[in-house]
Amino acid sequence: MLLAASLLAMLPDTEQGSKMSFLKQQWLQRMQAIAISLPPLYAGIMLVLVFIGYGFLLLFPLLALASLLMFGLILWQSPLNSWQLHDGLILASLPAISALCLFQTIQIYRARPALPPGRPLLRKNFPVLRERIDELCKTYASPKIHQVKLNSRFAIEVICTPQNGFPLRCTNTLLIGLPIMSCMSPLQLKLLLGREIGHLALRRRHYRRRIPQLAHIWQQYANSYSERWTPGTFMLRLFFVPFAAVFSNTAYPATRAECFIKDMCMLDITPTNNAAETISAVAIKRRHLNQQYWPTLNHKAFYEPRPPYLPYSSMANIVNSALDRKQSRLNYEAEIASPVASDDIRPNLRERLVAIGYDDFVVPEATTTNAADHFLGSFFAEIQKQMDNIWYLKNRGVWAMRYKRGIEEKKRLAILREQAAHALLSNDEAREFLLLIEKYVAPEKALTFYKEILKTNSLDAHVCYEVGRLLLAADDETGVATLHMAMDIAAELTADSCQHIIDYLTRHGDTKLAHDYRRKIIEHQVES
Repeated sequence: MLLAASLLAMLPDTEQGSKMSFLKQQWLQRMQAIAISLPPLYAGIMLVLVFIGYGFLLLFPLLALASLLMFGLILWQSPLNSWQLHDGLILASLPAISALCLFQTIQIYRARPALPPGRPLLRKNFPVLRERIDELCKTYASPKIHQVKLNSRFAIEVICTPQNGFPLRCTNTLLIGLPIMSCMSPLQLKLLLGREIGHLALRRRHYRRRIPQLAHIWQQYANSYSERWTPGTFMLRLFFVPFAAVFSNTAYPATRAECFIKDMCMLDITPTNNAAETISAVAIKRRHLNQQYWPTLNHKAFYEPRPPYLPYSSMANIVNSALDRKQSRLNYEAEIASPVASDDIRPNLRERLVAIGYDDFVVPEATTTNAADHFLGSFFAEIQKQMDNIWYLKNRGVWAMRYKRGIEEKKRLAILREQAAHALLSNDEAREFLLLIEKYVAPEKALTFYKEILKTNSLDAHVCYEVGRLLLAADDETGVATLHMAMDIAAELTADSCQHIIDYLTRHGDTKLAHDYRRKIIEHQVES
C-alpha cells in the first residue's frame, strides 16, 4: 500500500483548479474511505509513516554508534592471532560504515530549511497585533511565536520550520494573509489567531495533533534537499521527495480532522455564536474571492488595457458591498451543500458548525472596521500599495497578452455573429461562438444567442453541453433538459453534465434531487 502511495505521490502536481491525476485521486479517496470506515487502521497507517520519517533520520547516527561499538567489542573480545582474512575485512568495514553514517548525520544536522516567505511584522511597528498574539499564547500556554509575517493568501497558519535536519527544535512562524485581515473584523481575526495558536499548544500532547505539522516539515526537507545535488544530500533527497508527497497525500483526512480541533480552540475564548459567525464568514468570503472577486478582475484584462483597480487596496470595499445578506446566504448554502473534495484540507461547513454545537445560518455582520485597519494602523496603506505593486509587476505581461487576445476575439465574435444570423455555423464554430458569447456578451443578451444556436446545432453533444452549462449558469432551468440531450448523445459527458446540474440544484436548495444526480455520476463511473 505504501509503495503504491509513493508511486502516486511522485506524479507532478498540477496548477490550482486543474484536475488531479486519476490514480492520485483514487488514492486520496481510498484514504478518506479508510479514515471513515476503519479509523484504527488509518491511525495505524499514519503512525507507521510517522515512525518511518523519524526512523530514517535516526538511522544514520544510530548506525554510526552501533558500528563503533561493534568495532570496539570485536577488538576487546577477539585475540589478533585467531583472526582470519574475512574477520579482518569485516573489522575494516565497520569504521568505514561508521564514518559514512557520521558524514550523513553531519549533513542532516547542517540542513537549514528555509523559513516561509512574507513581510515581517515587527513588534516595534505593530505593537497592538504582537500584544494580542502574546496574550493568546499566554491564554493557551502555547509555545513561543518566533516570527509573524504577512503574505497574500486568504489564510492564517502557524508553520513550524526545523532549525536543522532533526525536527526537535523548530522556529514557529505565524503567517497572516492580508486578504483575510482586510475582510474580517478585529474580533474575528483574534478568534482565528486563537484557533491556530491554541492548536499549536495541543501539538505537544498527542502525535495526531502533529500530523499536519509533520506534513509541512517533511515537505520543507524535500524542498531543501531538492535545491541541489550533492553527495551529502543525494540519499536524503532520494528519500524525502517521495516520502513527503506520500505523507502529505495520506494525511488529508487527518488534516481535515484537525480542523474540528482548531475550531474547538476558539470556544476557549469566545461564545459559540461568535465562533460560528467567524467560521461562516471565512467560508463565505473565501468562496466569493475564489469564484467572483479574482475571476472578475482577471477577466477585465480582455477589456481594459490596464487594471481598472488594484486588488488589495480595493478588496475590503468590493467584498463588503458584494456580500449583502442575500448573497451571503447563497454562498452559505452553496458551502454547506458542497461535497468535500478529496484534496481539500477543510471539512464541510455544516459539519464544522455542528461540531461546535451550532447548526443554524449565521449572517456575517458587515465589517465597519476591518482587522487590517485595527492591527496594522498607519502601515496599512503602505502595505496595500506594496502588495498591489507586486501583483501588478507580476501580472503586467499576462494582462497585456490578454488584452491583445481580447481585441482579436471580439473581431472573431463579430464574424461568427454574422454567420449565426444566417444559420451558417458549423458545430465547431458554434462551440467557439458560445465561448466568445460567454466571455464578451452581457448575460441578459446572451440567453437569446444560446437558444438560437441550440435550434441549429442540437445534434452535436458538445454544443448541447456548452449551451446547457451556460443556461444553468444564467439560472435558466431549461439548461437541465439541454444537458440531458448532451448525455444522451455522448455518455462521456455524463459526469460533467450532472455536476453542473448538481450545482444548479444546490443553489436553489433542492438537495434531494442533487443527491440523485450524484448517484448518477457514481453509477456512470462504475459502468465505464
